[in-house]
Amino acid sequence: MVARLLLGLLVFWMAGCAQFGSHTVSPAQFNYNAAILRGWNEQLLLNLVRLRYGESPLFLEVSNVVTGYTFSGNVGSNAAFTTDAGGFDNSLKGSAGLSYTERPTITYSPLQGENFTRRVMRPIPAEMIVLLADAGWSMKSILLCCVQEINGLRNAPPAPGAGAYHSDEFAVFQRLADLIDQLQRQGQFSIRLGRSTADTPSLVINESRGMGETAREVRSLLQLPLDEPVFPLSDGRVFTPGEVMLAGRSLIGTLQFLSQGVEAPRAHADEVYQVRDVQGRVRDPSEWMGELIRVHASRLKPNRAFVSVAYRDHWFWIDRRDLHSKTTLGLLNQLFSLQTVGEKTGNPILTIPTG
Repeated sequence: MVARLLLGLLVFWMAGCAQFGSHTVSPAQFNYNAAILRGWNEQLLLNLVRLRYGESPLFLEVSNVVTGYTFSGNVGSNAAFTTDAGGFDNSLKGSAGLSYTERPTITYSPLQGENFTRRVMRPIPAEMIVLLADAGWSMKSILLCCVQEINGLRNAPPAPGAGAYHSDEFAVFQRLADLIDQLQRQGQFSIRLGRSTADTPSLVINESRGMGETAREVRSLLQLPLDEPVFPLSDGRVFTPGEVMLAGRSLIGTLQFLSQGVEAPRAHADEVYQVRDVQGRVRDPSEWMGELIRVHASRLKPNRAFVSVAYRDHWFWIDRRDLHSKTTLGLLNQLFSLQTVGEKTGNPILTIPTG
């Protein structure tokens, strides 16, 4: 009877294992997806903190994920028959065992050399600005983060070091970003690929629904004709009347700019750059960054962090209730993804043996 019971359990277990492989796909895909995204967000935050301290960033990308599952089981029985003066004795004993092992192998590739230059150092092209705007990102965030100059209006410098300083003229660029944000919210501003040629982006400004004064101020700041709704958008450093010349920042420039939103602990005040104006007065980065991103610093590990990293005996973190900072971190993720366009590299692969 015991042997039959053990045999039945073994058959039942083998039948369950036959379907176990397919059942691992969904949870494994979800768990690795969440872990990779969490790791990438932590890496972005860590590099923002490094740049705040004037240090070099380093990016490691997950290039391959392979995981294998091993199942093993055993079942057995033994019988014993003895005789003694008291009579005849017999016994039957059974045993069963099951083991499960998961062995993941994750491959990391450092972003360096030609890939680093192409993805991190080159200016963000106008076509990418179009893609980001078309995907629904706020034009105000895109302009402040990704654009260094538009029709002669200069944005704040990306890094406070290397002789960079803050000037009141940057406030004009911020005013433009605010006005465009108002038009976009009312559906009166768009940026898109041109109608005639798919490679020609255009900027569109409308003047209906009571936004005429705002639209005219935008045209005035950009030195655009008042009677035209569509304007060609181009890269470069030379302004041509009737067009919108947009000079994008590099991705590293965007990161350096956003690193100014990292709070510096008082104990580290002499280890970070201070942004000053031409008179040498220290300026608060929130004057030109607004609510783009805010990274807190504390000695204790935060309990309500969306993402956090430990660095220099402090914790740096973004509050999970800070929607602006979380959105900006998402924009950085999107920029890194878009900068891979044209590269002949494979996406991370998750392989799950099911046999």
